[in-house]
Amino acid sequence: MFQINTEKTASTNNNVKSKKYVLARQLAILCALDFEPFSITSRNGFRLFCKANSIDIDILPSERTIAENALPDVYNVCIQEIKTILKLAPKNVALVMDCWTDNYRGRSFVNYKVHYCENFKIYVLTLKTNILERPHT
Repeated sequence: MFQINTEKTASTNNNVKSKKYVLARQLAILCALDFEPFSITSRNGFRLFCKANSIDIDILPSERTIAENALPDVYNVCIQEIKTILKLAPKNVALVMDCWTDNYRGRSFVNYKVHYCENFKIYVLTLKTNILERPHT
């Protein structure tokens, strides 16, 4: 898994706007990786977690800000990173479909991935995840 630099296009100063900008992108990544709704920012448990970890809840972005501004930016950064990685990857790669079930929520998913090996190290890039309407068994 590659690292997503949420500060890649953020302002270098430490004003509230840039903190809010970075936080919105980090929350978009959190929601995408954990299949959480953007409304997590308004949940009491999440807000208590933020307070306990010295995150100013006054700068938490709204779900609309995450969906309309942060997510497209994170998506574009990820696409560019994956394109760069794949350009440098060996010519022989494997395209893999991986079906799995989230037992907690009872939903089935399919991942589309690229696997390749370089210098005896295996790399895996997830290209897409879809919900399967029926169990994959």
